[in-house]
Amino acid sequence: MPLQCFETMCEPRKRIHIQILAADQGIFRMSFGFDPGSLLESIRQAGLLNPPLVYPGDSGTMDIVCGYRRVSALKELGCTHVPCVVLPDSFSRERCMLLNFYDNIATRSLNPVEKAMACRRLSSLFPRREVLSRFMPALGLPSHEPTLDLYHAIDTELDEEIKDAVAAGRVPVKSVEGLIQFPNQDRRTLCDLFSKIRFNVNQQLQLFDLLSDITLRDHKSIAEFIAEDTMKRILDDEAMNTPQKARAFLDRCRRIRYPLLYRAEKRFKSDVESLKLPREVEIADPEYFEPSEFKMEIQFKDGAHLKNVIRKLLGLPLERLERPSDGDANDVI
Repeated sequence: MPLQCFETMCEPRKRIHIQILAADQGIFRMSFGFDPGSLLESIRQAGLLNPPLVYPGDSGTMDIVCGYRRVSALKELGCTHVPCVVLPDSFSRERCMLLNFYDNIATRSLNPVEKAMACRRLSSLFPRREVLSRFMPALGLPSHEPTLDLYHAIDTELDEEIKDAVAAGRVPVKSVEGLIQFPNQDRRTLCDLFSKIRFNVNQQLQLFDLLSDITLRDHKSIAEFIAEDTMKRILDDEAMNTPQKARAFLDRCRRIRYPLLYRAEKRFKSDVESLKLPREVEIADPEYFEPSEFKMEIQFKDGAHLKNVIRKLLGLPLERLERPSDGDANDVI
């Protein structure tokens, strides 16, 4: 629809009391986790340049179609009335939602929580197949059913504190599916942990699996587990940087979850290191440390080089190398 035609369909600007604007609970809201600083300064210096678009809601309220951030900034500045453009009753909610959606994606990048808000709100008004085929690509998301379900869960199942972590990137979207399996208090504990130690995505996924098994087996919460002395020492160790703490924390969790496997791994690596292999030779860690065979890799330039490497190998006490599971089961971690 041409712009001038759109303008003629709307009522002239009205000054609406800010309490009538259904800002926080409005169906069209797609804003979360933003810094209002620059917008506040812009309004202080230049005033409100673009009036919000609003739509008559229920019980005498006005739903904000476009301009949630502007209304929030005006409220923070102490304004009591906001000049708004009121959309006509002839506009359907679907049409208002499209105004909101395309206004947002055309002017800024949405964070993961905002994309989740968009997916759920669009799903409430449009068929699921249309959300998948039309709107998810516009959001930069794959048109997959599981992806849509995951973004619905971000909007509906996470509390504000955890959404803050997702919006800020401390908890990547790939990790949310694992995070949701925990009770809400455990989710908060994990988000607090991620604010102290920056685990990468793979480390977070490993951690979810380990902690799920440990807490279920030992009948304790994640908060209780992290509060134990062995874990607190890692968190409080000022000699380690963040990546070192992440590796140490995961390593400790593996020891606790798989004590026999951990002992086998340590013993195997110690045995290999004691052989002092030539630099051209590498023995791979056995899968699950229960091998029927070992794997050795040799790098060489030519046949003469290979013979020289093999000669060095034959001079080593290779008989020391045993299957990891053949060691003493009473070794101490």
